[in-house]
Amino acid sequence: MDRTLQILTVKDIIEIISEKKIEHQAEHDFEYNIHNSVLETHQVYASHNEVTRFFSNILNNSISVLKNLKGKINFHLFLYENYLKVETSDNGPGFPMQVMDNQLRNPLSFGKEKGHVLGLYIASKEIQKWSGNIKIFNNNGGVVSLALKSHKDNHDLSSFA
Repeated sequence: MDRTLQILTVKDIIEIISEKKIEHQAEHDFEYNIHNSVLETHQVYASHNEVTRFFSNILNNSISVLKNLKGKINFHLFLYENYLKVETSDNGPGFPMQVMDNQLRNPLSFGKEKGHVLGLYIASKEIQKWSGNIKIFNNNGGVVSLALKSHKDNHDLSSFA
């Protein structure tokens, strides 16, 4: 898999999320919302393939915990300091305490065939190489926060957010 670091725009990231959403929406009748408060031309350093895999993993995890619920999955894009933050949340049961205590520091899995969180751990290690990070928390369901370092050529766009 190509893990080449490149410049992605917010528009690129929204397109990745939208493609993953379309793939899953055919099978699952969930409400998907994308809330963006950043100019679509804002740039970050990331690997297109890794970002695509990250959002695929996030949606798979959310779908597996929401399958018996009227599911809602939200994506919020905003700037924080020198990072683009993408917070993905769902209205599922949230992360168990063992996962919250671990915070992706060590490989850990639970749930569906022991698959939950392991993909996030692997993605976290890759994203840390780009000076980014992933945090998980609960807020009326599970939330995964992805922070990607803004490209140096961005102007101070926080006033537009």
